[in-house]
Amino acid sequence: EISIFLSTKGWETDRGRIHIINGYPEKISYEYNNQNEFEIWEYTNRHYIFINNSGYYELYDPNNRNY
Repeated sequence: EISIFLSTKGWETDRGRIHIINGYPEKISYEYNNQNEFEIWEYTNRHYIFINNSGYYELYDPNNRNY
């Protein structure tokens, strides 16, 4: 499964797509809890939260309880 992530092109990832649409974020920060690591990208009018899934950051959806 990890080999799939390593062969994924940047523009095919959640972070890559957000970067293409919005450009480089104004601020990047990190937050942690007991189970997960989050990367937060902040723009003037919005923010995106990515969850670290074994080194592969996915756009966080709080309605998806599989995290």
